[in-house]
Amino acid sequence: YETSSITISYALYNLSQHPRCQERVADEVRRLLGECMYGNDDARTVEKINEDSLRYTYACITESMRLCPTVLQTARDLLKPLDLDGCVIPVGTRVFINLVKLHVDERNFDRPLEFCPERWVRWEDGEWIEREDEVESIDRKGNPSSSRVDNN
Repeated sequence: YETSSITISYALYNLSQHPRCQERVADEVRRLLGECMYGNDDARTVEKINEDSLRYTYACITESMRLCPTVLQTARDLLKPLDLDGCVIPVGTRVFINLVKLHVDERNFDRPLEFCPERWVRWEDGEWIEREDEVESIDRKGNPSSSRVDNN
């Protein structure tokens, strides 16, 4: 599968449909490239470019992956019985998880069908800050967090 190229293609498509987001990405890239090329330090390489230096761009890619995932489903073998409203699914059963449905369910995301990179970052003191504590997420044990982001 060509997941990387498909992800970038969807990100570029989503940016083309949202000019405000496209301009913010362009500004962020221009700023960073200017720092790399004309900075006062000797680090004039692309080593400075990472997800922390391109937070809004990274948020756009993350949002594109949420709306247009390259992997539509995943499967897990149950390690312990799972009770779903009184129906117990035994250990060892392979369970399929529809990732598309999870990503567009309004119980997980406000306005789930909208392209909104700001659900992952916020503008604060002249820079984009990751919304680590505010974003609805799945913890390492697979439990959904209770917080929801207000992406107005």
